[in-house]
Amino acid sequence: KAYALSDFRPAYPSCAPDAAARIVERTPPWIIGTSALAAAAAAVEARPYYEPLWRETGRRVAAFAQALRELGLRATSGHLGAVLVEAPGSMSAAAWAAALAKAGLIVRTPEGMGETLGDRYVRISLIEPQRMPRVLEIVRQCLP
Repeated sequence: KAYALSDFRPAYPSCAPDAAARIVERTPPWIIGTSALAAAAAAVEARPYYEPLWRETGRRVAAFAQALRELGLRATSGHLGAVLVEAPGSMSAAAWAAALAKAGLIVRTPEGMGETLGDRYVRISLIEPQRMPRVLEIVRQCLP
């Protein structure tokens, strides 16, 4: 994610050793293509290019999280280009995500993100700065 190569899928699983062993049993020894490997290698070698982008993303994510907090939401940011936001009031993440989608904002619900989040959080991805006021307006409209 840090290198914005998600379409290439040059990632690795982070799991317990016994789970990793089961994955290895069922996958070929090299499951990503040559172009994905080349892109990943080039990205890792281009750290000076990425470092200012990471800093800018960090600033933008922090500002977005703060704007969501100013709407009274519990928002958590980190190094990912998205903010984790607790659904307002007693709404479930699924219900809030449906309301946001109806208003024009697609968010990610916690399915596939682990069991810890339950049905209380959505992930809102960072988009172009000029579109953020509209995103915040949609979120504000969908508050109970």
